[in-house]
Amino acid sequence: MRENRTHGSEGGEDRVLSYPYTRTAVCAPTLLRAQHNCLLKPVDNTRWRIHIALGHSVTVGSLAGPQHVGNMVPRMTLATRSALLLSTVFMLVFGTAVVLSLGFFEERFVAVTGQYQQKLLQEYGQNLETKISTAHSTLAAAGQLLDAKTLANPASAAKFLESRTFLQRNFKQGLYIFSPAGELIASSPAANHTPSAAASSATTPTEAALVHSTLERPEPHISLVFAKPGAPKQPVIALSAPIFDQNHVLLGVIQGSLELLDKNYAGSLVPVKIGDTGYLYMIDKQRTMLFHPDPARRLSLSAKPGQNAGLDRAVADGFQGSTDNVNSTGLHALTTFVQLKSLGWILAANFPMSEVREPFRRALTTVAGVALAAGAMIFLGVIFVVRRSLLPVRLLTRHLVEVGQGQARPMSIPNAGELGLMTQAYNQMLTELNASEAARMDGERRLRELNASLEHRVQERTEELGKTNSELQLTLSSNETMKNELVRSEKLAALGKMVAGLAHELNTPIGNALLAASALRVRTQSLSKLIDEGALKRSELRDFQINGSGAATLVENNLMRAADLINNFKQVAVDQTAEHRREFQLDKTIIEVLSTMDYMIRQRPITVHQDLQADITMQSYPGPLGQVIINFFTNALTHAFAPDKDGEIWIRAALTDNDWVTIEFKDNGVGIPQEHVDKVFDPFFTTRLGQGGSGLGLSIAYNIATAMLGGHINVRSSPEQGTTFTVLLPRVAPDLTAKQKLPY
Repeated sequence: MRENRTHGSEGGEDRVLSYPYTRTAVCAPTLLRAQHNCLLKPVDNTRWRIHIALGHSVTVGSLAGPQHVGNMVPRMTLATRSALLLSTVFMLVFGTAVVLSLGFFEERFVAVTGQYQQKLLQEYGQNLETKISTAHSTLAAAGQLLDAKTLANPASAAKFLESRTFLQRNFKQGLYIFSPAGELIASSPAANHTPSAAASSATTPTEAALVHSTLERPEPHISLVFAKPGAPKQPVIALSAPIFDQNHVLLGVIQGSLELLDKNYAGSLVPVKIGDTGYLYMIDKQRTMLFHPDPARRLSLSAKPGQNAGLDRAVADGFQGSTDNVNSTGLHALTTFVQLKSLGWILAANFPMSEVREPFRRALTTVAGVALAAGAMIFLGVIFVVRRSLLPVRLLTRHLVEVGQGQARPMSIPNAGELGLMTQAYNQMLTELNASEAARMDGERRLRELNASLEHRVQERTEELGKTNSELQLTLSSNETMKNELVRSEKLAALGKMVAGLAHELNTPIGNALLAASALRVRTQSLSKLIDEGALKRSELRDFQINGSGAATLVENNLMRAADLINNFKQVAVDQTAEHRREFQLDKTIIEVLSTMDYMIRQRPITVHQDLQADITMQSYPGPLGQVIINFFTNALTHAFAPDKDGEIWIRAALTDNDWVTIEFKDNGVGIPQEHVDKVFDPFFTTRLGQGGSGLGLSIAYNIATAMLGGHINVRSSPEQGTTFTVLLPRVAPDLTAKQKLPY
């Protein structure tokens, strides 16, 4: 470090302390007499950090050198960023609220519009039904004014029709009187007919059918909508009523046909507009268009099934109300249906959705403009308020820029509020800089001393660590040796038990053979004596032959039993003492192992059940496999059953598929507590330490099954529910190198 002294612009003296690393400087202005100092250190190639004496630090900006101090001033001020942020948040919140509110009220408006539209159609429909009902009632009442005398005179009947002003004004498409036989009696306007002419000669087929319907069922009827010849697009309906005398005898039928689009009926509905382009139309249950603003569509099929979902509901389900619908022409509209039940017609209105939602689109545009204007006003207002509020911050920023230029001096910010604390800390930092610099130099000296001593301590610790590591390696090797010895001891103990069992098993057949041989020897000596004395009889010789043959058979059977036991023991012993891979039958190998343990089982009230699939050929290690089964039996006899308690053991073996075999060993003993199930395969884990348990039996079985035989093993157990060990093994065991083989 070196110290340079320069004269400042105010005649004072500046001191610059330079350090070996790049762009690190401690500067003090002309007010060094007051102990005011600052410390600048580089953060990276573009930023310097000011460290104050209290231990705090702030980054003053991007500096490539003193000539770039002007770059520390941000292009966008804090006031501008704050105003922009608040204005954006306001516009987002306000806009979101407005859009959600307008969406809600728009849906409500559509619903209310649909309700109003339905109410309007109901009024139109009721008015139309009333008018047609009135015309029908008037027609029926006029019929009751006719008597048999008038009906007998066609001229009088025609005169009667022409005198009915109301009927003439409403039934412009014709008035008719028919006899009970369906013959036309009179009509208005008058037509060329004879009294005996049939109804069909003066009316359309629809009108004629209506006459026959009224005669068959004497009550008022309304026909389907039809068209008169010469006016195919002019809908007409016919009304009929029976004529009775005072004795309620049918005298005939009076019928009138009216124009549906007459201004007194549905004609007043055709020009009605819903909004600017919405309109009304009416259909019957057969989907025939009764009236429509487009004359070309009248008395034609309104829409095929599936082309208009709303219309399908109205026709098929009797729906009436308003729904968002798309008609057969592709018009998206608010469609309302009203059922005219007395007539069997459906009055409908289409109000285009574009017109329904237009007020809200205009409102949304207006609100967006208001939001933009309000956002601009808020932006300007926030800039004004924040600039006044941040005046102390701007003064502080300017002072820190001067610090970067080497012109540090005490700060004095009027009305600074919380910034006054920062001003005091900064001025105190300048006062305490010299003391902190001395402390820093002392710290560097101590650090160098500590580094020197640390190297020595590291070397000592390294030597201690090496010694400890050697001891740990020795301990680990000793533990491994001890473990191998314990494993070998466990294996030899199991083999010793097998030898003891074999000796016990051999005692019976060899003893029996010895007894039979002794008896045969005694019998032979007796026979020899009789021969020597010449007293041998045929019966005695035959008895000797029979007894001798039986004794020989007994000796042979017992010696064969002993030979089988010895052969089984030899095979198991060889397999267990030498890990030879060979081909064997799984069921026979398990039976051989079980035969060597038969003595252990017979000493206890234990029943062993075998379910071994025959002809399972394996290319594996029979000795280690037998060790696994022996360990399962030993574990069950030690832990699962009390010495005098009855029990059952099941051992099953079967092919899982062509390449894998499942061996299941199950007992109905006391089971394993749940907290011990996950530990049964751990080395040296036993609940009977010092009572015949070493903690290695199941660990050895697990390692053999997984490492040597290449399989898997798992255990399932619950207290008082017994234990099940399941071993899944490949039929062909993996080849093991010398390093892979285990010391079992």
